Amino acid sequence: MTAARAAVPEGTLKSVRPPSSADGTTLAVHDTGGAGPVIVAVHGYPDDQRVWDAMIPHLIPRADVLTYDTRGSGRSDAPPSRDGYALDKLRRDVDRAVTAAAENGHEVHLLAHDWGSIQAWQAVTDDGAASCVSSFTTISGPCLDRASRWMHAMARGSTHDRLLLAQQAASSTYIAFFQTPLLPELVIRSGAFGRLLQRGDGAEREHRDMLDGLELYRANMGLRRHGSSADATSGPRRTDVPTQIVVPTKDRYVREPIATYGAAYAATSRVRRLDAGHWAVRSHAGDVADLVIEHAGL
Repeated sequence: MTAARAAVPEGTLKSVRPPSSADGTTLAVHDTGGAGPVIVAVHGYPDDQRVWDAMIPHLIPRADVLTYDTRGSGRSDAPPSRDGYALDKLRRDVDRAVTAAAENGHEVHLLAHDWGSIQAWQAVTDDGAASCVSSFTTISGPCLDRASRWMHAMARGSTHDRLLLAQQAASSTYIAFFQTPLLPELVIRSGAFGRLLQRGDGAEREHRDMLDGLELYRANMGLRRHGSSADATSGPRRTDVPTQIVVPTKDRYVREPIATYGAAYAATSRVRRLDAGHWAVRSHAGDVADLVIEHAGL
């Protein structure tokens, strides 16, 4: 990681054991400790909550910021089995973070990146967190159910649609690679994966995050089906939470068509483009923070 926790204003670092977690996973939470509105920020893979360090100084004049290491990353526990990484468990972690932030009547805004966005989409389209969230900003992470619908629609569409699908498939080859046995672990332990992502020193903690985080893909990506039992009766997942989709136009992994497909299923939505790569939350922290502040009305 390039950003240091020391750059973040002092807050309270605490461990929280989700009360309804059957596997007893403990999450490490950092709260900047301000008053008023709260921004709950959920990171992706293979990051931990330090990915927000460059952005927090831009946000705290307007709001308290609550971040946490998702299960299997940073200082949080790794679930004892693959089932502990199932999307519904990740969604319940978001629910608990949002509910805790909403205590004492605080207004809550949800911010998420990459796999954090995938689980946050699940939260704002379910009962629970959605009722507590005043705005949602998502970066480089689609709703999995909607992404599946998009892929099926493109496969049945025009030649141009199939070209868009082929481009996204080429950008997503790593997903299939992560689901193969043993080989991803060997590549990560060799340090090659960290160098590809331009991680700093390949520290043991970062290697653990990369290795444990493979279970996100293995527990969830092969199971998403268009017309699954959840969708067959209720249709596409929808949300009433005002939603902002930030699209880094140089993102090598999540292309704009699949990233923005979810906008049609939000009652209020807008798409904002940013001349940046996948990790815009680090490289363009101030720009992303400005978009969050504007969208949330802070």
